[in-house]
Amino acid sequence: YFQTKLITDEIHKWLYEESISKRIREKNKFASRYQNNTDCFIHIRLGDVEKWNPGFEYYNSIITKLPECPDIYIATDSPKHELIKQIQKKFGSRIKIINYELTDIMLFASTCKYVILSYGTFSAIIGYISYYSTVYCLRFCKKYAWDWKARSECDMFRDKSTLIGPWIVNG
Repeated sequence: YFQTKLITDEIHKWLYEESISKRIREKNKFASRYQNNTDCFIHIRLGDVEKWNPGFEYYNSIITKLPECPDIYIATDSPKHELIKQIQKKFGSRIKIINYELTDIMLFASTCKYVILSYGTFSAIIGYISYYSTVYCLRFCKKYAWDWKARSECDMFRDKSTLIGPWIVNG
């Protein structure tokens, strides 16, 4: 079970070892974007875990506080969902839905200046490799965490940081 705090702390620590992080950054096909954009990336997990999604206000409250971001990229498993339409309506042509292969989503997302995560392992890994990004994540709580019953050992978002600072917890 790779969502326990013990294991995710080790994964995060390993990804920040200089030789590992350097190799990831150098091999990233989107590497030219590192520290070279003001884009926002949002991972919105819906599908089979829709009931744990924090909803429009979570994403809106973060996006509206960002100082600059002309392009807002969204990767989602449900691009036609009402939540996505609501975000598109509010932010208009700034929203760009990306439909890359999963590894390319991770690599692209990690180069954006701002990264907004949903709950889950896929989002967590995006955050872990977003070395030069400001990362926003959900507070671990009963409302959003499907593994809440194991809360004494789970919370893949707590105490994480990038090279520029700690993750910002919302929700």
